[in-house]
Amino acid sequence: MAATRTKQNDNGRSHQLYLGVDGGGTKTHIALMRPDGKVKCEGFAGPANPLRVGVETAVGNIIKAVNEACDNGGVSRLDIVAATLGLAGVRRADLRQRVKERFTKSVGIRNTN
Repeated sequence: MAATRTKQNDNGRSHQLYLGVDGGGTKTHIALMRPDGKVKCEGFAGPANPLRVGVETAVGNIIKAVNEACDNGGVSRLDIVAATLGLAGVRRADLRQRVKERFTKSVGIRNTN
């Protein structure tokens, strides 16, 4: 599951951070990476398996981890230009779509593929 967005700050300078999510049945680990591939910051939260905890809780835990990483790294969620989510429990297309819709709405990434 991937999503993309283009973002420029008030000075017109482009910020680009890439979000990687590893969401499992016991915890969520995310990393925000710079364009050079180096990790800028990380965050952790509870489980993100929607079959185990439901879509709202799963996405909520992803957002908690993203917020923690942003706080620790001194960056904004608006700096995230693309995201890839690896989640347990999203084999069903309908469930995967619900997670994707809720996630993109929460983070504000408009273009998805």
